[in-house]
Amino acid sequence: MYHYRYLIFLALHLLIYPCLAGTLIPKTARWKFKSDGADQGMVWSAASFNDSVWASGKAELGFGDSPTTTLQAGYITSYFRKSFNIVNPSRFSDFTVNLRRDDGIIVYVNGVEVYRNNMPGGTVDYITPASSVCADDGSTVFSFNLPTSTFVAGNNVIAAEVHNVTASNVDLTFELELISNPKLVPVITRGPYLQSVNSGSAVVRWRTDIPSNSKVRWGKTLSYGKNLTDTNLVTEHQLQLNNLTADTKYFYTIGTTTRLLQGDSANFLRTAPLTTTVKKVRIWALGDFGNGSADQQTVLNSYLNYLGPEKNDMWIWLGDNAYENGTDSEYQNYVFNVYGNLFKSWNFYPALGNHDYGQVGYLTSAALGTNFPYFNMFTLPASAQSGGVASGTEKYYSYNWSNIHFIALDSYGALNHIGSDMYNWLQNDLASNTQRWTIVYFHHPPYSKGTHNSDTEIEMVDMRQNIVPLLETYGVDLVLTGHSHTYERSYFMHGHYGNESSFNSSMIVQSGDGISSPYLKDSLHNGTIYAVCGVGGKNSTSTTSGYPHNAKISSFAGFGGSLAIEIFGDTLNYKFLKMDGTIPDQFTMIKSATPRFSSIEVDKKELVIYPNPTGNSIHVFSEMSGQAEMSIFNGKGELVLKDQIFEDKIIDVSDFTAGVYMVKLTGNGKSVSQKLVINK
Repeated sequence: MYHYRYLIFLALHLLIYPCLAGTLIPKTARWKFKSDGADQGMVWSAASFNDSVWASGKAELGFGDSPTTTLQAGYITSYFRKSFNIVNPSRFSDFTVNLRRDDGIIVYVNGVEVYRNNMPGGTVDYITPASSVCADDGSTVFSFNLPTSTFVAGNNVIAAEVHNVTASNVDLTFELELISNPKLVPVITRGPYLQSVNSGSAVVRWRTDIPSNSKVRWGKTLSYGKNLTDTNLVTEHQLQLNNLTADTKYFYTIGTTTRLLQGDSANFLRTAPLTTTVKKVRIWALGDFGNGSADQQTVLNSYLNYLGPEKNDMWIWLGDNAYENGTDSEYQNYVFNVYGNLFKSWNFYPALGNHDYGQVGYLTSAALGTNFPYFNMFTLPASAQSGGVASGTEKYYSYNWSNIHFIALDSYGALNHIGSDMYNWLQNDLASNTQRWTIVYFHHPPYSKGTHNSDTEIEMVDMRQNIVPLLETYGVDLVLTGHSHTYERSYFMHGHYGNESSFNSSMIVQSGDGISSPYLKDSLHNGTIYAVCGVGGKNSTSTTSGYPHNAKISSFAGFGGSLAIEIFGDTLNYKFLKMDGTIPDQFTMIKSATPRFSSIEVDKKELVIYPNPTGNSIHVFSEMSGQAEMSIFNGKGELVLKDQIFEDKIIDVSDFTAGVYMVKLTGNGKSVSQKLVINK
């Protein structure tokens, strides 16, 4: 027996969503019929049969029993057809048919027989009599259920042939009712998947086949302990878990307020470390992957084998995530279904490509809008909650993870010229960024001679001329793109904004491949690597004129792969992982000196404090040789903090009261001090 709360839920469910339960064909529906003794052959019951010349009438249909429509007597068989529409049969549990007949009947759906009563077995035709005279005179209601697989999404036809026992029989009856039966238990059709995970919150999303309310249980163990509910009846479920602890693993389950739908040890999320905490961060990046190819699966397997038992922290999508047009079904078939259980625990942050926009045209009015499935299925950090400047749009956004600042841009559906919304936001975000590393990603590469040409294709030209100078002004370390179905990696470079022919050696900040001698990021913050990895599922041997691009130190065509990036402290290790598991390209980048900040004066390199003034935390940099002792004194000269520092350290000062403090470093026989202002 159902719990009373569930019955209330079901009643509201049916009241608000009447399309999920009800009568598809009422007893008194109008039917097309043929009752003239003619042989209708074998195709009359098919959905494609043209019944436009048939008569029509309102049930009950027949003769001899005072029906509302009188059919012609004197023949063995009468034929009936009815068209109706079902948007999505799978959203129902099954369908019930209730009918009355006199004498025998055979029922078809879309040309396939589904029911037979009081008729002989085997093949029948227009002169086959019923098996016997109906003793009930057609008053009995016969009921049977049909599975959802009986029907198709869209137009369906139910047909019936009613046979008398003899041509001279005095009556005939036909009446049929079709009822859709709602599912009482929703079925998960997508997810769960994690969105906008940061140090203090996370969004859990999933999709069900029918509307239901939502519930997430979560906790640090499989006992969970906490729960969050939403009583709205929806198919797209999203609940934001708040007040989480940074750098912590949480298990979770999903379901309705009365029923667990899914949840096991594979359902977990890990919150971001605080930006003051330096952790090893593993990143998987790839573009142009969602095409359902064997290569897509092989690229995935190669990374899982490479990763082994280690955890992946960040999964970056470089655009053209679902081919060919970024439809909801393409995302389902080629993304959610392919990567399956990874979505239960992996943090992923997508960028948009031209195929995700359905190829509607670069910067067209349609592209500048958001009427695409991408914007309905993802919940991305458009607010400042994840650490960046709020963008107010899911087209472009930023977030922090440990000491890394990530920025996702839109190179197809957002204006990018100086003064545009995305440009202004990007400039503000970069200016506000104090993270040790900055990684930017978008779809259209500024430098490529793979399957696309950055000299001639306007999307690529615009990103190079408008956006790249801004990225380099603020010392972005790594730029990741897709679009070209090849792999290409640039020199450690700065200042190239023209066509391929204008690239020259003066634009190379540090020569070499970054393997035997790591790239060193100096105090001027110059030097950026530009990578193209549009081979997550797609790949091609064809290239454009001028391949490989002069700015590229490494280029490959004809096979799939992905990027495996690891950052720990001041070291970035980058690998192009070929789908066969080999690593044909890699490099290391090291932060060799104090990074440049626009508001810092670095005259005293023994001690740099940023930001100053502050109300939350400070980043202390020291070029003293070896480890130094750091002491902070308040305005009364009282010691309020003592710690050790080697090169740099982030200190939380949010508990300090407002005022003027003195920061002192002592080491190697010398002592340096600098004023610190705490404001609230």
